[in-house]
Amino acid sequence: MRTKRIREAMSTPAFKAKRSLLSQMLASKVRLTNVQNGNVRESKGERELVAWLRETLGEDAVVHHPERVQGADIDIFVRSADVYIQFDGVYYHGLDRPYDQLSPIIRRKYDRDRAVDALFARLGIRLVRITDLAWSEMTSEESRLRWLREEVHDTGSGEADSD
Repeated sequence: MRTKRIREAMSTPAFKAKRSLLSQMLASKVRLTNVQNGNVRESKGERELVAWLRETLGEDAVVHHPERVQGADIDIFVRSADVYIQFDGVYYHGLDRPYDQLSPIIRRKYDRDRAVDALFARLGIRLVRITDLAWSEMTSEESRLRWLREEVHDTGSGEADSD
């Protein structure tokens, strides 16, 4: 009898909403703790990009692992351009093969990325994606500055970039 009442209480919309909110709060706390402790998974390329952006724009202009945007984990925020940057590994984000050839894990990452693109577009927040391959091909300072000018500081469209 008691178990039945507990199950019924747990199935109400109000309970589910509270559980969802608590889950999001816990996830945010875990993420913050991981960032503070240096336990966030990031690639060498992402660390290089952050270091270069800070060297180029100033230490305070670039936030690595900023606060989540409506639950979405973000790699970089550039204050001076009011733009978020996601650094995507071509393989791990499923950008190197057709969708139907992606493993279930990679497919989830790919789908999550498209959902984040749609979220940012809906909110009117600029999001720029750069892949590990594109970054590694930018070997000259000139090519990096061109990318910064054209992709990050370009405010002409005002829309999220989902490429």
